[in-house]
Amino acid sequence: MVEETIRHFTLNEKRNIFDGSSERHIRDTMSKLDKFFDFERYGHRYLGDFKGRDINRFLNFLEDDLGLSKGTCNRYASAISLVFKHAVKEEVIPHAPKFNWKKEKGGRIRFFTAEEISKIYWLFKNSRKQWMVDMFTVGLHTGMRLGEILQAGDTAFISQCQKYYYLPKTKNGSDRKVPLNKSSLEALQRLGKVKDKYKEKQFYALWREAKKRIGKGKDDPFVFHVSRHTCATKMANEMKVNTLIIGTILGHKSQSTTARYVHADIDNLCSIADQLDEAM
Repeated sequence: MVEETIRHFTLNEKRNIFDGSSERHIRDTMSKLDKFFDFERYGHRYLGDFKGRDINRFLNFLEDDLGLSKGTCNRYASAISLVFKHAVKEEVIPHAPKFNWKKEKGGRIRFFTAEEISKIYWLFKNSRKQWMVDMFTVGLHTGMRLGEILQAGDTAFISQCQKYYYLPKTKNGSDRKVPLNKSSLEALQRLGKVKDKYKEKQFYALWREAKKRIGKGKDDPFVFHVSRHTCATKMANEMKVNTLIIGTILGHKSQSTTARYVHADIDNLCSIADQLDEAM
């Protein structure tokens, strides 16, 4: 038995576990881990005592009792996995417990319609949380991930010419310059000034409310990340932007990844079919 509790180990190794991460990312991840530690007093358990079924029970609690989406549950799983992987690296435990990640059906193959966007804006504006409105605006107009938007005023910054948003570190490990329009620029400027107002619990509570009121059903992937798909789809279908350019804006390393984000509009497909008819 390893004589060190998981909470004690995480707090002592916090700097090494999150090496290179932004302060906001650290706060958000620690918030998830605190919920894990508080669940059935897990925080008082020794690292070596954990089994995969213990973590599965927590993830099921998040989904079944709290109503969190499978994607959100997997973000908790990612935070937990980070701690155990570091413990193995430091030779505190011989191996990390194996647990089941939630299967997100078919990925997030969806985009928001104009009607849904209008209803989401209405809901967020009436919540009196301007930062929710601004985050949604940035997501739709830039295709940025939630974690990238949350770097506003922290490690990421708006360029002096105010034409792009510089991300020093992204999901794939590289930096990126995200072009800004007037709407995304103004929204990011406001977010940078009120970054401490963001509350993860309030954020997901509002998204659950949006899914309940606007989403099509229980299994509908009605999540913030869909705004990224929506941005890509609009660029492809309405603006006729080349997928290579779309991939550059979204920060993809391969076109195959971009292809999963672009959803063809049936009217455009029919138009292409008509053009082929004439060409033949």
